Amino acid sequence: MRGNLRVFICLLVAQITVGCTQYHYEYIPPTDSEGVNCTRRCMDRKWDCSNNCQANYSDCIESEKKNIVVDALIKSVVSAVVLRTSKPVQDAQVSQCQQHNKTCTDSCSSYYNDCYQNCGGVVNVYEKK
Repeated sequence: MRGNLRVFICLLVAQITVGCTQYHYEYIPPTDSEGVNCTRRCMDRKWDCSNNCQANYSDCIESEKKNIVVDALIKSVVSAVVLRTSKPVQDAQVSQCQQHNKTCTDSCSSYYNDCYQNCGGVVNVYEKK
């Protein structure tokens, strides 16, 4: 029993540290003016993409706030006991917005890195320690 707990804790720690890996990106620009202009267009697209992610995130949060208010009103009419169980659902809904936003911004960064390389630039990725 004790051995199983030790294995579980080790796996849990390993999973947490894997999920927390951070990276540092080094960008080496292309040498020709056409490539440099191309990377500027990549940055413009990344900026637009990031702005869209932020707008979608704000819309998601606003929508969830409205849903939470409506849910709370309905639940308060039905039962005060049910109302007490609504907070974890609210937290889950907000964290769902945060997860969608992270996925969106990660996608913007990935697109930018690909675009940058297609323009003749070099992207080096280093694991932060």
